Amino acid sequence: MSVMEPLTLLNSLAMVANIVFGVWNIFSFRSNERFKQSLEVEALRRRLKYSSLHKKRIGCIEQLFVKLQDSLFALQRFTNPVEFPGVPKKEKLAEAFLEVFQDLWNFAQYNRIWLDEQLCTKIDEVLKPMRKSYVDFNLYVLSQEAAGTGSVEKWKEVWNRALDEIPTLVKEVEREFRGLLGADK
Repeated sequence: MSVMEPLTLLNSLAMVANIVFGVWNIFSFRSNERFKQSLEVEALRRRLKYSSLHKKRIGCIEQLFVKLQDSLFALQRFTNPVEFPGVPKKEKLAEAFLEVFQDLWNFAQYNRIWLDEQLCTKIDEVLKPMRKSYVDFNLYVLSQEAAGTGSVEKWKEVWNRALDEIPTLVKEVEREFRGLLGADK
């Protein structure tokens, strides 16, 4: 065996190792590229899914806010102690309030899933005094007024609740909505 034979053998082994390593790098690179592409596809799929959910949530918040404002305005018209000419009678205003309030109530209950629990609690804190105002006004003002014993104090209490307490609660809910929409600054 000559000195050249081990060098040739070593050289041949080095070439084979280099070829194997090169092939392995190619397959490894392709495998990494496929893995990277699958991660990108999954990330895009998740972004689209959550984007769609976010759009639904925004739509829910938008509708809920409009219904909340409509109910508040209807309550204020209904409980207003001043009766302007051309404005419907209190009974008609009571029906109008009850209709928009029931719409708000149903919408809020059906769409609670889109809102966090703390916000749902705040919405409930707005709905309870609205409903109480309706009941108090019907029981203590309209029914007693028809009997000639109307309660001015109760009317004043309901009116103050509609002007002060409920709008403050609505403002809190509005702040929460702005936070969810990213417009709280």
